Amino acid sequence: MTRSLLQDLQSNPRSLLPESDMSFEEIAQRLHVSKSTVSRYCDAWGILRPVNLCGRSAVLSETSKSLMKRMVLTGEPKTGVKVHKHFMSLYLNLTYFTTLNVLKTRISNLLSCPREKISSRSSTSQDPNDMDPIVIETIYWGVSQSPDSLLFDVTCRKKSDKDLYKLAFDQFEGFVGQLVHRSGTNRYLEVNFDIDGHRSHAFATGLKFDNGKMIIKPAHAMAPGSILKKVSLQRLPWLRPKELLAGLTATLSNYGMVRDIGVVKDNATSTFLSSGYAALDVSKQSLAQDEAPFLELSL
Repeated sequence: MTRSLLQDLQSNPRSLLPESDMSFEEIAQRLHVSKSTVSRYCDAWGILRPVNLCGRSAVLSETSKSLMKRMVLTGEPKTGVKVHKHFMSLYLNLTYFTTLNVLKTRISNLLSCPREKISSRSSTSQDPNDMDPIVIETIYWGVSQSPDSLLFDVTCRKKSDKDLYKLAFDQFEGFVGQLVHRSGTNRYLEVNFDIDGHRSHAFATGLKFDNGKMIIKPAHAMAPGSILKKVSLQRLPWLRPKELLAGLTATLSNYGMVRDIGVVKDNATSTFLSSGYAALDVSKQSLAQDEAPFLELSL
């Protein structure tokens, strides 16, 4: 953010943005800042009309509202944060869309800071290259016709299958082949590796989009003949989620390979509701060599 913009905002912010129908491009050119910065300040002072998505009014769920509020207060999602694919699509279209009061509070706090503090962090806070990438983790239990495949959830990307193939080809080494699968409205890119080192590297780094600004982390494909059982966990003990999940994983590993596990939280308060879920692979081929067979799971 430029020093001149901060000076103008401190003196009379509404004089900068007098017209409700001014485009972001016109305002950005006038202030010499990015369109995303203009969007944030226009929404904050209640000058622009509500943002529409595909010609319809945007509707946020309670969970999305809390996530959006946190993103505005802390910046983009940090590495390792799981973001639901539908919310990610909404976020990419409605950059920095949030409630009026949240942004007013943030701008008020920003303008009340000493000028030297503002200038020292403005050079980095607005530079996209300094922001942590958005990370999407694939949660999918797809079965491959061959072992050692990785599955990438590319549902939120509008690239064609051909573009995805080229992107994976440029980023991954030594893979056997790749194929896009569709499950309903979702798309998954399968990449098969026959070299452990190359597969491990791809699993750790993920598939990068937009020069690394978004990273899609993969899931391991299940082997042919895999048997998946989904378990609903009720009346769980009152423990902190981290401690509880560690204990549940250790216990459920006796009944199958734990593919996914989690606890259920209230959308509004994020408090633990004494219930959870798990997905177990109970097929024999998921056992390691010389490992005892799984116990029978009665559902």
